[in-house]
Amino acid sequence: MADSWLQQLYWGCEYGSSATARRKILNTNIAALLSTASIALYGLVYIAASNVGLTYAALASFPFCLLFAFIPWLNHKGHTRLASWLVGLALPSLLVSIMLAAQGSYLDLHYYFLAFAVIPTMFFGLQQWRTLAFFFVLNMAAF
Repeated sequence: MADSWLQQLYWGCEYGSSATARRKILNTNIAALLSTASIALYGLVYIAASNVGLTYAALASFPFCLLFAFIPWLNHKGHTRLASWLVGLALPSLLVSIMLAAQGSYLDLHYYFLAFAVIPTMFFGLQQWRTLAFFFVLNMAAF
């Protein structure tokens, strides 16, 4: 089973035109699969805690679990740019949904937008500087 997870990490890498592009695709798959696993794990813990706010947070995040699980498949089918955009948009959207559904700014989750402002450099090359600037401005505005 671990082999199939490892193989999923490399889905779509054959569409990369350079070693950097292949690494960006790999990073997208890693981010998507780590996000899927952490949402599922935290969701189960939140629901088990029997706290209404945490339960709302889990329910708000579960649709993103499905979205993140779909991203390696997009890379596998050659839609690497769409997969990168979805990861870049889904990470801050996940945080916004959790903040709106349950936790507000009580836990200072809005500081994650600072991290999300620079994370897209993992998914997009420097030649896509307009995309990087868009995500930077989007996340800094959300902060």
